[in-house]
Amino acid sequence: MRRVLLCGKRIRKKKIAHVRDGRSSASNMVLKKLMKLRKIVPTCEEADIDTLFRKTAEHIALLELQVSVLEGLSSLYGV
Repeated sequence: MRRVLLCGKRIRKKKIAHVRDGRSSASNMVLKKLMKLRKIVPTCEEADIDTLFRKTAEHIALLELQVSVLEGLSSLYGV
């Protein structure tokens, strides 16, 4: 067992390895996160991993550009 600190209280958490379809729980976690990422990034529902990561980087750059434009507009109009 390992101890986990939660809101200042120690709780005991049993270490259980979940295995489904011959995959470890870490693999399942990565696959779930990749599925979530595919839903977030536009046009990537059926993309392979390389394309998914490339389009994710492009999407992040686009979002950062939108934020900087909106910050510029808000400072221009004093909002």
